[in-house]
Amino acid sequence: MRACQHPLLPTALLAAALLAAAPAATAASVTPYGLLSAGVVTGTGFTIDDESLTAFSEQGHSSNRWGLRGSEDLGSGLKLGFTLESNLSLRSGAAGRDAGGTGTQSEGSLFDREANITLSSERLGALKLGRGKNLIYDLADDFDARGNWNFAGLKPIARYAGFYSGSGVSRFDNMLRYSSPAFGGLAFDAAYAIGGTAGSSRTGSSYVAGLRYARGPLEVGYAHGEMRLGAGEEDVNQRIDLLAAKAKVDAWTFNLGYARTRNPTGGGFAAITPNATVAGRTSADTWFAGAKWKMNERISFNAGYYDVRDRVAGGGDDDVRMLALGTVYALSKRTELYLDVAHARRLGGAGAPFTLYDRYRSDRSTPSESTSDQSAVNIGIQHRF
Repeated sequence: MRACQHPLLPTALLAAALLAAAPAATAASVTPYGLLSAGVVTGTGFTIDDESLTAFSEQGHSSNRWGLRGSEDLGSGLKLGFTLESNLSLRSGAAGRDAGGTGTQSEGSLFDREANITLSSERLGALKLGRGKNLIYDLADDFDARGNWNFAGLKPIARYAGFYSGSGVSRFDNMLRYSSPAFGGLAFDAAYAIGGTAGSSRTGSSYVAGLRYARGPLEVGYAHGEMRLGAGEEDVNQRIDLLAAKAKVDAWTFNLGYARTRNPTGGGFAAITPNATVAGRTSADTWFAGAKWKMNERISFNAGYYDVRDRVAGGGDDDVRMLALGTVYALSKRTELYLDVAHARRLGGAGAPFTLYDRYRSDRSTPSESTSDQSAVNIGIQHRF
C-alpha cells in the first residue's frame, strides 16, 4: 500500500536542508526604502455618468510604498532576509491596506504589500514564508512594456480580467514560495497559500506555479494558478494561465502576452466596484503587446495595447480595448518625470465597471467607475529612496 504524503512535506524537507547547511551567522543589516509619486490627471468618462475629471493623482506608475529590508549572511552561500512593505498615500498620508485607493487604513493591515522572511541558497534556491507576491505578479510586472503601471498599464486591465489582485490572486497570504536557481536559463517557481482550515487542507488554499526561461535577448515566462477565493471555499473558483515573452533589440524591447482566466464555478464576470473588491472569479481572454525605446540615458518612450474579451456575457459586452503611450525623463537615477496619454474603448453596451487608472479615487468623493469610453492624460514625478 502506497504511503500518504502530506502536501507540505517537500517544502519541509527543503527548509530542513537549508537550515542544516547553516553555520554560525554574521551580523544582520536593515535598510529602509520606498517610492513616492504624485501628479495631476485629467480625462473624460471617469464615472457611470460619463463625467470628466481633473484632480490630484498619485501612484501613476508604481504604487507608493515604504518598507524595511533586512538580511543576514549565514555563511556557505546561505542567507536569511526579510521584507516589510506598506502602501502609502501622498494625498492623505494614510498607510496600509488600500491607502492609495481610499485614503484610509482598513482591516488593521499595515504591511499589506509584503511581510515575509526568506531563506536563500546559491545552490538550492530561495524559500519565502509570509505574505507576498507570486509568479503571476512577477510576470505581469516584468513583461508589460509600460511596467505594469497603475495608470493605463497591464494592472488595471488585469484586475478587470481577473488575474491581478492583492486579495489572493497575484499576492498570497499564508504563503510558502520556492524559487529555483536557473539551470541553462530555465528557472522554476511555485507558491502555495495554506488555507488553514481544520479538517480540510484544500479549503481556502491556492497555488501558482510556472517557469521562466532566458536565452540571449529573448525571455519567456509562464504561470498557472488555481485559487479558492473567499472564506470557506472548497472548490477552485478562479483558474489562471499567463504566458508572456519579450525580446531586446538594440535600444528597443518588444513584448507580447496572453492571459486566460476562468471561473470553474460559473459565478460570472466581476470587476472592482467603488465599494468592494471582487478578487478574480472572472472568465475572460486578454491579449497585450507593446514596445519600449530607450532613446538615451535620460529619455525613454513606451506604448502598450490591451484587449480584453469577456467570456461570460459574450457578444462583445464588457469587452475593453486600451491604447496607452508614455514618456519618461530621468532627472537622476532616483527621480523621474513622466507623461502618459491613454484611451480605453468599451464595446457592446458594457455593464461591468472599469477604469484605466487602477482603483483611482477622486479628491473629494468616490465616483462610480466608468461603463463608457475613457480618455485621459497623466503627468507627474516619481522618486525612489
